[in-house]
Amino acid sequence: MKTQELLAKLVSSYAKNKPHLKCSIGIISREKVERFQFGSDGMEIPLTDESYEIGSVTKTITASFYADAIKKNDISLNERVFHSVTVKDLLTHTSGIGELPEKLSTDKNPFFSYTEQDILEYIKLKKFDGQPGWEYSNLGYAVLGLYLEKVYHKKYADLISDFIDHELHLKQTVWISSSIPLTGYNYQGKPSNWSWSKNNVFLPAGGLASTLNDMLCYLALQINSGRYDICHSVHAQTDQPFDMGLAWMIEKNSEIVFSMGLTEGFSSFLGYHRAKKAGIVILSNYFGPGYGNPNTPNGIGRAYLNQV
Repeated sequence: MKTQELLAKLVSSYAKNKPHLKCSIGIISREKVERFQFGSDGMEIPLTDESYEIGSVTKTITASFYADAIKKNDISLNERVFHSVTVKDLLTHTSGIGELPEKLSTDKNPFFSYTEQDILEYIKLKKFDGQPGWEYSNLGYAVLGLYLEKVYHKKYADLISDFIDHELHLKQTVWISSSIPLTGYNYQGKPSNWSWSKNNVFLPAGGLASTLNDMLCYLALQINSGRYDICHSVHAQTDQPFDMGLAWMIEKNSEIVFSMGLTEGFSSFLGYHRAKKAGIVILSNYFGPGYGNPNTPNGIGRAYLNQV
């Protein structure tokens, strides 16, 4: 089956009842890079240069910065950030830090109104039992951002902007702000987008927007450069169907490495098959459930990688 036909088949169920869908998909193989875009009812439409909130895929960029910092001996994976919690614990969601209690906000972004002081006070009162196991934590990545500020004496947003420009060479990957008119659609099909301020404390967990071309370049760098192999090695075993690299997830009994992102109005997936050097990027302007549901960018991406 041709790539185009396979993708159309995989997208068809996901696209139902999504009249405003713009789902951009990029394929990386040893021979070439292909780009596609699908609209409502899974019909292929002309490719446009859309920007999407990439949600937690942002975490992999935070982790990539850490990988470079580790190579430079600026930071160690095993150094303590607070209490007995290490850099590795936070990068692999095994710190036991959990999430902050819900804080009411007038913004659509549930993380918008938290401050550094909120986090520091929460950590001060939090009890750690020493055997936390795996628990996905946006808060852990907020702490990782604060730790970078402490090490480099520079704001996280500025550090990562420089990293994106000069190390990753991505030209359309930027912090979400009011100057970027992004409109996604929530689980009810209503328009939705997240608001962020430049130095929001949760930016490291999910504050970036990007395009298909940039994410293809980024995934190719992750696959082929060798610079970020440390992120794709297992650093923590879990009771989930995947183990943890640094931000990236590695499917058990499989060669698939992946990351996924969800916001109120967007969903994304980046993944590749290590042995076949085949990769896929999926960016959608609709919210979708997380891991395990086949009719989501995550389900589509993993199904594709299992068939190539």
